[in-house]
Amino acid sequence: MKQKKFVSEKAFTLYEDTISGVQEELEIRGCIKLNGLVCAANCSMAVEFLANAYQECDHDPMFETTVRGVEVKFDEETINNLLGTKSPLVCGVEKKRNELEMITTMEQIGELERIKDELCIENTPWLKYTKGFLPTKFGLNYMKPLARTWATFFVHKLESCGNSSEFRLVKAVGVQAIMKGEEINVGRLVANDLWRIANETKDTFTLGHCSIIRSLCKDVGVDVMRNDMVLKKGSNINETWMKRIKNNLANRIREERVVL
Repeated sequence: MKQKKFVSEKAFTLYEDTISGVQEELEIRGCIKLNGLVCAANCSMAVEFLANAYQECDHDPMFETTVRGVEVKFDEETINNLLGTKSPLVCGVEKKRNELEMITTMEQIGELERIKDELCIENTPWLKYTKGFLPTKFGLNYMKPLARTWATFFVHKLESCGNSSEFRLVKAVGVQAIMKGEEINVGRLVANDLWRIANETKDTFTLGHCSIIRSLCKDVGVDVMRNDMVLKKGSNINETWMKRIKNNLANRIREERVVL
């Protein structure tokens, strides 16, 4: 676990240089505190948190761990209480993922194309897939600017992902849910992602949610040590960032038209 890298902490800039509509959306969802958790991201504490959250037995997930001798819970209720986020009866992300699982034949590929077309520029290609016969991902750089904005928020705040070049449908439907204004259970998404990271069996994966882990630990009195490693904050997601994304996308479109 110590050799793994953390996904950088990123946040929307609020009150100035703000991307239009973003602050309002965060306020409606009660995600202002979640967005602001980017400071004092303690890597040392997070590594211990995740290592001790590993479960050897194959049974229902136990959302608890131990850090420096203190028990820390990270179930959805605890995280929603920490962030001040709601716990809706139906989570829009989970609903869309259930619908995605029902797409199992080539005759239904049009449903996947509609998801891609909604989030990406025209004629975006599917990335090569090696398992199964249905596409599962597309290039992150093909996403429309606003969709790319929420995709960045999704993988840095809700479900961490270290891959910066491709975007999987299972996360794309999460972005769809946000953009369509559907209610989402932030606490459940983050809790499940923390459990996934702690119990990951693949050789290559990244760690995430460093700031949330720090806040959970702080709430139960876990001490910070003088030699703790701190995660460097990533770049802000703001109007300046958005302009760069738009320029890169315009250049990509021009280059591909020349090739064609």
